[in-house]
Amino acid sequence: MYKDFKDDTWDKFHEAAAGKKIYVWGSGQRGREIARVHRLFSSPWKIAAFIDRKAEEGMELEGHPVISPQQFQSEQDSHAVVLISTDRPGKIAQELENMGVKNYFSYYWFMQSMHDSCYQPRMNQEALEQVETLLDDTLSKNLLHCLVEKRKSGFMDYTDLTMDGPEYFRNEFFSPKEDEIFVDGGGFSGDTVEEFILWTGGQYQKIYTFEPDPRMADMIRQKAAHWHDVQVVEKGLWNEKIEQKFVLDNNVYSSRICEFGGGATIQCVPLDDVLCGKPCTFLKMDIEGAEIPALLGAHRTIVDHKPDLAICLYHKPSDLWEIPLLLHKWVPEYHFAIRHFGVRYFSTVLFAWY
Repeated sequence: MYKDFKDDTWDKFHEAAAGKKIYVWGSGQRGREIARVHRLFSSPWKIAAFIDRKAEEGMELEGHPVISPQQFQSEQDSHAVVLISTDRPGKIAQELENMGVKNYFSYYWFMQSMHDSCYQPRMNQEALEQVETLLDDTLSKNLLHCLVEKRKSGFMDYTDLTMDGPEYFRNEFFSPKEDEIFVDGGGFSGDTVEEFILWTGGQYQKIYTFEPDPRMADMIRQKAAHWHDVQVVEKGLWNEKIEQKFVLDNNVYSSRICEFGGGATIQCVPLDDVLCGKPCTFLKMDIEGAEIPALLGAHRTIVDHKPDLAICLYHKPSDLWEIPLLLHKWVPEYHFAIRHFGVRYFSTVLFAWY
């Protein structure tokens, strides 16, 4: 395990780097930014080189050599300091640890204005062991272990787990069916609908997108003028027809149901009541902690039609085990996998297919 970057500060970096050689890992956008700052402000840093996997002989950046990780390892100075400039420092940190390098820092995390973390010292180990037995692939099982360890310790950086590619429409689990009927729980700006249409090549039967924020729902309607068979439902998903307090215009809690309110009231409905027995082939939910009530409201649809599922697992701590176990109880035939897409604890997604 590599170190957690949340305790690092510029002061600690300057103290560690005083009088020592500095290697900057990454010669991309942030690496170039560091190089320009170093040149323009006559920084006292002693940059020995930039490290880049695509380094070629004679490459330079602002007068500094660009070397490969292999070259860095071969000429490594045990007193050197490495400043990781990439936006996935966790993967680089693990590589440095394997090289025996301990004195490294992350420029990415220095630049973050808010260090949020998910600290879960108490986990339902028995339930997690059950979830592990349900997972279809080794990558998911390993990922589950890593997620649990990070959450237990409040470890902030998840970039070593971050996957590339689409967040919901993963071809490793799904392939578009003829006449797809897509339900988008948490429509936001319509971005997921756009991804779905691209994924299917526009060959689908129907799209239902649920977005209770009036401004966002209007945005989706404007986009939907260029699509076909898209129904915008300006309501939230729940397990019963009910009015809920809803937070708007709040940087931390916006677009979610909240007990203490937020100046807005929305209508919530069960998906089963909207579909009235009609099929759904793909169901996605990213609804800020309302996933379990919304799933309960979609029970009949899931059991009867067994749609492909992409359900977020990170909004509430217990979702990590409660959601997969609930779905397995309803549809034992489902296959399950987990992938993570965020640089911090957010954006862990459960995939299920029949």
